Amino acid sequence: NGIFWLLSGTNFQLSSIIESYENELEEVKNDYWSSVCREETLFMSIMTTLNCNLRCPYCFEHHTNSDMIEQVEEGIIKYIINKVDTTNIKVIKIDWYGGEPTLRMDVINRLSKKIIELCDKYQIMYISSITTNATMLSYENIRILTNAKITHMQITIDGPKSVHDKRRVKCNGEGTFEEIIDAIKRCYNKFKIVIRINVDALNYKYIDELLYFLSKSDLKNVSITMKGVVSSEERDVSKTQLNDKDLSDIIFQKNKLAAELGMKLAIFEIFDLKLDRFCIVDCINQFIIAPDGRLFKCGESFQNNDLGLYGYIDMNTMEFEIDNNKLNKWKKDPFMDSECVSCVLLPMCYGGCQMMRNVKKCRPCNMDLKYHLKDYIVLYLENYLKGEAL
Repeated sequence: NGIFWLLSGTNFQLSSIIESYENELEEVKNDYWSSVCREETLFMSIMTTLNCNLRCPYCFEHHTNSDMIEQVEEGIIKYIINKVDTTNIKVIKIDWYGGEPTLRMDVINRLSKKIIELCDKYQIMYISSITTNATMLSYENIRILTNAKITHMQITIDGPKSVHDKRRVKCNGEGTFEEIIDAIKRCYNKFKIVIRINVDALNYKYIDELLYFLSKSDLKNVSITMKGVVSSEERDVSKTQLNDKDLSDIIFQKNKLAAELGMKLAIFEIFDLKLDRFCIVDCINQFIIAPDGRLFKCGESFQNNDLGLYGYIDMNTMEFEIDNNKLNKWKKDPFMDSECVSCVLLPMCYGGCQMMRNVKKCRPCNMDLKYHLKDYIVLYLENYLKGEAL
């Protein structure tokens, strides 16, 4: 609230005005704890299946033929009803996830109807999104997703056709580029689409070509986000993984090109929205539900040795059984980390990624901002003045 912009031509100076009696750190603390402890919003990532019709060589998940069972669906509905009866739930946010969630469109269709009916009955705001590889987005499936009130999609494209088709491959080795582009065009005016690009040493040189292709294909209104490929227990990709600094430099340059081409950048949300947490994983009212009823805070492999596993849905009672000792390991206090407290990025990073902190055992910083904060501010303002910021 104490930040304003001094604009003079194309030169920007960021200044901060804080009254002498104000304590900035206390305000940041209040914002953070108010957000993560807020019970009015329920965040649920629902994995319809652990199976996937693609076999991407860097995927962190262990794919199995595990599909959501009826008892788990019943447990989800029972949990929501209990939450409505015992707490002041005002918003329910559902993200459909997998594996590939659209392999079980019947689950999405059936569960969505039940949850939407509950939200309508109790006057609760319903928000829904899906993370999908887009290969199953037929016109009929798009109709089902629209009726399920899904408004946002994240779809991955890893480069131009020649590169993407070596990375985002079906079980039989076939590429998926043209199939995904066609699906995005079918979905273009029905959903807000974020295209994710997974970046490593094998594809970063070709991302420019992809951005030019998208900008010339009348797909400018999609948002672009880029993340680095990282090793997991399931797959070691350390030989192609970029170090933090190189990755940050590359992603900034690609984002800059995307902005110049008139495309939207997901990272601009940092400046458009009032951030009071790093990720929904920070919130107490958040969890991931696996198809067999296991409950994860944040999963890497979604196997039984996953550190994110902290409970399950009892198949007899349909009740959520939670191990609070395991759950407490996912409660972070960024203000107990001296490096975070002294960092200028604290109000935008809030202690960073819990997966990096708890599982990877490395600094959980937002590397994009750590190395290029000023660059992104200038890039944002340049686009804001042109009316192109998100």
